[in-house]
Amino acid sequence: MNEWFTGFQIAARCGYLVAVVDRPFEHTWDGDLAHTWSEDVSALYDLMAKHPNADTNRVYLYACSRDTGGLAQLISERPALAKGMICYSPSALADPARLQGKNVLLTSGDGAGDSERLRDFQDRAVQNGNAVTLLLQPGSGHMPGSGNIETDRARELIRFLQDQN
Repeated sequence: MNEWFTGFQIAARCGYLVAVVDRPFEHTWDGDLAHTWSEDVSALYDLMAKHPNADTNRVYLYACSRDTGGLAQLISERPALAKGMICYSPSALADPARLQGKNVLLTSGDGAGDSERLRDFQDRAVQNGNAVTLLLQPGSGHMPGSGNIETDRARELIRFLQDQN
């Protein structure tokens, strides 16, 4: 369950309505998942859009590690769905040409071999009219476990969300 994830608590305290699709890991099932990440998130968005307190002009999609592939697919399929993306340790990135004026937060450990790939994405995305905040965390790998690294991510997320208002 993601209910205690710090990023979701931060978003809620910054005034965002947080909704989570809690997808199981594929290896916990004896077969294929019923829906793709993109389908599940699209269905949740469609449901949340009916909620009287949901502002569909302030939708940010969050994904971490392997789930960023689903986020990239969703942005390709429905580029106008979200105002922005928050990607932690992205294994996949959306096509910068499909972002359509998005605000993007990317965080990754510099030891994950992502620095050049993420800087290149940032440059291409900015050239296409998007705002990209990139946090490369020294001494961290793909999935950081340090309290200091998590604190830095939390601070950057707070700044990012506050800048969106």
